[in-house]
This record gives sequence, structure tokens and C-alpha cells, in this order.
Amino acid sequence: MVDGSVLVVPLRERPECVPFFARQFVLEWPAWYGPGGQGSALADLNAFANAAGDLPTGVVARTSDGAYLGVAALKAASIPEYSHLGPWAAAGYVIPGHRGQGVGAALLDGLLDEACRLGFSTLYCATASAVSLLRRQGWQLLDSAIHDNKPISVFSIKVATRGRRGADWRGCQATGEPQ
Repeated sequence: MVDGSVLVVPLRERPECVPFFARQFVLEWPAWYGPGGQGSALADLNAFANAAGDLPTGVVARTSDGAYLGVAALKAASIPEYSHLGPWAAAGYVIPGHRGQGVGAALLDGLLDEACRLGFSTLYCATASAVSLLRRQGWQLLDSAIHDNKPISVFSIKVATRGRRGADWRGCQATGEPQ
């Protein structure tokens, strides 16, 4: 489980990690980011690290001594069939040796903080692989669909404006309340 030695910060505060995660994205999703793929990991991650702090934006998890553990993004749009919904938690990646240790949950919390900072009330996520993580974190299943010939589950979570980092923090906390 993640302890206090894991820090989640906006990617715009750690843009130096973009090349590292770009290499990881190519290895993890070669059909999309590899040679001949439609995507550019470097372009996507640079967009998530935008200095303005608006959408798209990202968060990075690292240890207190600076080792990178994972990254995730908050995007305006994700799945074309659900273009009426947004923003979306997307591009979640945890270094293989650190999976199953709470890093993904910490990244989701970081995205919820970013969603709150930007004034959003609901966050969405479509996944083929993180269903159990989202359920454990209180996300609600909205729909099941086929996307790119693969089954996906579409989830949502309400972003509440209850502080959780002390009295001076305008922080957010997710609620699993139905919409």
C-alpha cells in the first residue's frame, strides 16, 4: 500500500519526467504509441504537462527520493461515443514493479484534486483493465460498451468540495453517490 513517501504532484511541476514516461508509454501501448501507431507519447505527455494548468492536465506519482512511479491525465474528451461527458481520467500508467501497491489509487486522487481545482463536479473514466481499482475507489459503473473491438466499462464519480488536507485547503474528495 502507498505510504506517505509517495507524492502525487501536477505533471506541470515535473515536466522533466515527460521523456521517461514517453518511453514507458511506447512499451506499454506499442500499437498506439509505437512505430506506425497513431499516437505520439511525447506529444500527449507534453500536452498533459501544460504550464497553464488547464485541460488537458496530468499528475505524476513519485517517491520522496524522486523515483517516478506513475502518471495519469485529465482530458476534456476520451471516447467519441461519450463526447457529451467529461472530463475524463485517462492515460493512467504505473511502473510494472509498483502495480498493486496503491499508486493507481493515489494517481486517481490526484486527478480528483485537479478536477476540483478546475471546478468540475463529475469525473469519468473508460477502462478495459482498471475496473476493480475504480470500484474500490468508489466510482459508479455507467455503461459497458465496445470500443476499438474491445469491451470497456465507463465509470463516473462525483467530485465533492469537502476539504481533506487541512483547513486552508480547498481540497476535494470523491463521493460514490449516484448521479
